[in-house]
Amino acid sequence: MRTSFFRVLKKKYLLATKVFDSIFDSGENAAISWEDYNLRPLRIILAFKVAHIIDADTARMFWQCLLIPKEADAYALLPQVCERLIENVPRLPDARSREIITDGLVWARDHPEAIQILNDRRSAKQGHFPNMVAFTNLLNGLQHYSQLWKRPVARITHDQQSEFEKSLKLHHEIFSNASPEQMKWAGETYTLQVVPDSEFVVSEDSLSPGIQIVDIVLWIYSQYAKGKRLPGGCERLLRYATDHAWISDFSFKGVEETILEKYGEVLFGEFPAEKEAWARGYLVEAENVELPQWNSMKRTMCRHLCDRISATN
Repeated sequence: MRTSFFRVLKKKYLLATKVFDSIFDSGENAAISWEDYNLRPLRIILAFKVAHIIDADTARMFWQCLLIPKEADAYALLPQVCERLIENVPRLPDARSREIITDGLVWARDHPEAIQILNDRRSAKQGHFPNMVAFTNLLNGLQHYSQLWKRPVARITHDQQSEFEKSLKLHHEIFSNASPEQMKWAGETYTLQVVPDSEFVVSEDSLSPGIQIVDIVLWIYSQYAKGKRLPGGCERLLRYATDHAWISDFSFKGVEETILEKYGEVLFGEFPAEKEAWARGYLVEAENVELPQWNSMKRTMCRHLCDRISATN
């Protein structure tokens, strides 16, 4: 029986997804087609391609663009990020990816004001950091077990973090009080609400045996991930923890395995005429029906989140 949850988050993959979502969102970038951004397998494949052209200097420039204090400075820096990425596009092996990515980068470079690259609220900026991305996924993991065991989550105890404590509480409040309504979009089903009616508390590790145990296991896992040799007792403890855990791997390797498991047949299987006809019909239907609904839903979500953030700050 699985009784724990591991979230593996690689910073390089997180950065690549931030670059992709910031610049290639079809709702903001007119050069990107609806299907390339909204159909999950196509989006992830394109994000992998974009990751291939991000060098270290461009990554640092983009991160500065996200966190820079002044909006004018962010919009002045974004075209430079796009230009550096355009220079690296020839590294991509296939012509179609080069075409799509170049078109998107050129449009963002020439229309930086249309790209929502900056949020001046501190809590929103912190949402870019691995701590907050991992926490959001942790809530999803707890919700998964809650549904699996048919028991509500009563309390979440988190290690004390002075820098992120306010944002952690805010994220928990937003998602635990969101609407439970399911939303279907581009072949996927989403629910914003997780761990409803749960209590979120922050505790010093010295006062929580549970947090101390988690810290030990995570430290051992980090040593294992670095290729360090583990003592026998540590190895047995880690094996027990991982054998009884649901592991979510937010890395190039982990996401690739998930996509191949779910969409491998679609991506690499036979593609007869009847499948092509269905796919073309689905795109027409999705663009004509789902897109207006999604835009309306995004506006409602953004308004809801902004209201809560304003009330908290």
